[in-house]
Amino acid sequence: MKSSVSRIVALAAGLVLSGCASSGCHVRDDAPPLTVEQANANAPFLPPLPAVAMSGELASTGDPVVLEALNLQPVEWPIRFKKAINFGLRCVKTEECALQFDGLTFTRSKGDTFIDEPYDPDIIRRWKATRLSHSFDEPVSVVWRSLDGSVHRAVIDLTDIFKDRQVLHVVPRDEVAPMADGEYQHLPGILVEVNDRRVHVYMRAFIPTRHLQRKGGPQSDYRWDLILARSYTF
Repeated sequence: MKSSVSRIVALAAGLVLSGCASSGCHVRDDAPPLTVEQANANAPFLPPLPAVAMSGELASTGDPVVLEALNLQPVEWPIRFKKAINFGLRCVKTEECALQFDGLTFTRSKGDTFIDEPYDPDIIRRWKATRLSHSFDEPVSVVWRSLDGSVHRAVIDLTDIFKDRQVLHVVPRDEVAPMADGEYQHLPGILVEVNDRRVHVYMRAFIPTRHLQRKGGPQSDYRWDLILARSYTF
């Protein structure tokens, strides 16, 4: 498959991504966009998310002088991200795969895409978005060949999937740690996965918590869950 941007755009032009979509983003007062149960039900193929720890050992608060200077306040709710994001892609169980986003082209051959256990907990834990993008409004164009040899093309509209730039997470409002001036300054990761005849779009966002999320883990005062935002079948 040619990897030029022009070929990808030509193949994907005019297409609107359609298929079996699953999204669980429903804001309910102080509740998170998704509960742990909803997130697990939406993506049963992913390692299950553990419950959010809301009691037990509190996270360290740090130097009081520094904290006062930061003007820590309860985060604005619902939590929203600014225009910049981190972006990540993986192609698994495909013959070949190419994606264009924010002026960059990503290509993968079969040797780079065939993972026997793509949802192994260790693999999922290590997968993260690594490329900074300031072009959230741009579509993602994907062209790939599934294992049966069929060629598929799609244009993914991130602004439709992540309406109002709301951060997907499972942490209740009372458990989210205060932030400087009450503003969420972290960059969420948006990750696109092509797996044979399916495309999954995820968000992975850093959410600081008041309590340690792992017993005996002094650095576990946060959640960084991979959450399915939309899924398509071709």
